[in-house]
Amino acid sequence: MDPGKLEFLEQLLRKLREAGFDTGNLVFCGMDGRYIYSQDGSIEKPDAIFAMNETGWRGVITKGGITPADYVKKDADVPCIALYDARQLAVPEHYELRQNLDDYWAPVQIGDIVPGENLAAITPSDSVEEVVIHRDFPNASPSDALVGLVLVEEEQYRPVRDHGL
Repeated sequence: MDPGKLEFLEQLLRKLREAGFDTGNLVFCGMDGRYIYSQDGSIEKPDAIFAMNETGWRGVITKGGITPADYVKKDADVPCIALYDARQLAVPEHYELRQNLDDYWAPVQIGDIVPGENLAAITPSDSVEEVVIHRDFPNASPSDALVGLVLVEEEQYRPVRDHGL
């Protein structure tokens, strides 16, 4: 199954609902899971992540854009989609991007952050497909809203090794 297609999203949502997740309160971030865990086993605390909710993901598929599943780099050590509690996150009102715009695979690096609207104020039908921070920034990180990791085991990536997650 192609991770960038609607079928992948539908299957992911079905499995998350079966596991008891309220998918209307989640945002998704495709990444190499090694960016979440440091070498010493602690969780890294980035200031921001690029995330989408279900509505944003569906919209990006319709437009032929890059989905969270597409951000799961095929040569990632831990190819995964991170799940975050959207109610704990916010959209920055202002920020300065501090990374190479052509490097889609690098973790989001921003500075001069001014917190904005809390994602708890939006409805699941509103689209989220943007940089988000923790609602309590600078005292908290999106990692504090992390509720799960979905390891991507698609053949086009390669089998996932046991990383002790």
